[in-house]
Amino acid sequence: NSGFLGNFGQSNYAAAKAGLIGLMNVAKLEGDKYNVMVNCLNPGAATRMTTSVREVSAEQQAAMSPDLVAPAVTYMASDSCETSGMIITAASGSFGRAAIVQNERVAIPDATADDVEARWDEITTLENSEVWWSVRETRAAFEAKKRE
Repeated sequence: NSGFLGNFGQSNYAAAKAGLIGLMNVAKLEGDKYNVMVNCLNPGAATRMTTSVREVSAEQQAAMSPDLVAPAVTYMASDSCETSGMIITAASGSFGRAAIVQNERVAIPDATADDVEARWDEITTLENSEVWWSVRETRAAFEAKKRE
């Protein structure tokens, strides 16, 4: 979770983890033509590293055991997993998908800082957000929207 959400005292680790998301996105695009699938795991677990940053009770350690992440790893590494380019979260026996999203971008021709400030709420809303899959697709969608 450090790469996605940050964690106090782990800036170097968080930067490396976030970099894996970019690497996964490129590997997905390049691997598609060879039927190579790649996904990212965003685990949440109590490990030696996390317990060195903050105090974790024995009960919390049990609830956040790395063993509870293993089912996602096992499935994602199996031939049965046919998805690619996904970020899968796994923590405390719960599993989900995380994604980088983009809202409907706001076109402001000849924008100034004051224009951006005036439309900040519109710029930062996540309403009508869509999952980003690639730079090319995202740019094409933005250009199409501008022509409407």
